[in-house]
Order: sequence, then structure tokens, then C-alpha cells
Amino acid sequence: MRRCCATMAWRRRPTTPARRTRTARSSRRTFRFEQAVDQALRVRGGREFPDRAAYERFLQHLVQRRNLTRQVRWALEREVLRPLPAAPLALCREVRATVSRFSTIQVLRTTDSVPSRLIGTTLLLRVRAETIDV
Repeated sequence: MRRCCATMAWRRRPTTPARRTRTARSSRRTFRFEQAVDQALRVRGGREFPDRAAYERFLQHLVQRRNLTRQVRWALEREVLRPLPAAPLALCREVRATVSRFSTIQVLRTTDSVPSRLIGTTLLLRVRAETIDV
């Protein structure tokens, strides 16, 4: 696997500082799990399994064992967590905007055009994740 990755390294796209940090974190996490699997296989005394299901059970058991060490921290975290809000979160944000003489409106630092018949009127806009409803 490492030989394969080494030959394909030239194909990877260049990384930005933010992507590099994110990639480094995720690769460290993956590398730690790979180390744990390698160590568990050595302790087991071999890498041979009768079938794929046995190997998956082995991995599942390893994950459960590793998660047990985090149970104490998770219990402490749960004590500090606050309850979720009773009311659901708003799916949109309502904003008022006046249509300019050029038939445009300013919505959250973005200029959008509207029909010219609305010049001079004030509109109630619903700003969603990807759309603006007039």
C-alpha cells in the first residue's frame, strides 16, 4: 500500500495551509488507528483470519476497546452539556430591503436585481442557505 501511495504522490493536488492542517490532523488520526490495528495483530500472534467477517469482528472489538478509554471523558462532557433549545432553529433569516431606482436591492452585502415595477417599495426577504425568497 505504501509503495502504491508513494508512486501516486506526484498526482496529488497542491495543498493550501488550511487544507494541509486538516489533512495532517485526519492522517494522524488514521495513522494512530493503523498503529493500533498493527499492534493488536502482533499481540494476537498473526494476521490470518478465516474469513472477512472474522476480521471485521476483530476490528469492531478493537474500536470498542479503544472507545472505552474515552467513556470517562464523554461522561464528564455530558454533565456539562446544556439541553437543546425547545424551539427549532430558524431555517431562514428575514431581512427588509428597499428597491433602489436601479431596480436593485442590497441583501447581506450582496446586490441583487428585482423587477422594475418594485422600484421604491420595501420588500420582506427570506434569506436561506442558498436562495433568497422575495
